[in-house]
Amino acid sequence: ELSRYSSAVNVTNSIIDTFPEHSYTIVSPTEELYPVIQYGWHEELLTFIEESEQGDYTIPTENVFIYIEKRPLIYAQRHFFDGPFWLGEEKYSSQFLRHSGRAVSKSPEIKKIQISEAEAQKDLPEAYNPWLLYKKAESRVIIESKAFEWCQRFMEKYPSAMNVFYEDDAFERLQGIRVLYEDDDFVCYFFKQDINDSLYNLNL
Repeated sequence: ELSRYSSAVNVTNSIIDTFPEHSYTIVSPTEELYPVIQYGWHEELLTFIEESEQGDYTIPTENVFIYIEKRPLIYAQRHFFDGPFWLGEEKYSSQFLRHSGRAVSKSPEIKKIQISEAEAQKDLPEAYNPWLLYKKAESRVIIESKAFEWCQRFMEKYPSAMNVFYEDDAFERLQGIRVLYEDDDFVCYFFKQDINDSLYNLNL
């Protein structure tokens, strides 16, 4: 049952292993909250979007990582590998396994959608539980699109501040930080700030 890309898992593990405890904040949907809770801070991506569109807004840690799905996952889809049909019968009903709808994908396909400028201009729907906005594809793509657009504006305003940080086999070092490259589905942006001098105002 997929709720995030494996690349997001690898990036989180890399951050935990590389950076001093509580020196960083990960901005992402809720999934990163649980692995990072003993080591660093977490800010909901939805909260980040909402706060950055209102008054002055800061994140008071030296390092800030922003996770963005450029192709947001259809949340909690059941993802099956190829193989004999009977392998899944014990856990899943025949009707479920044969279902080819939106919530089921088959290896190597993963069901996802595409962020865009048009999606970034849309208003988020009202929800009595914000978590539902991550679970629904129609609102998840808006959140991810708005976050991506924010990162582009931040890079325009502070071109030397924002870097791309992403776990992969190939990387280089920049000011002692592992700086890696994005793929087609997921990107992690990173910026550093002086918490003793001035924090970036994230309301652009």
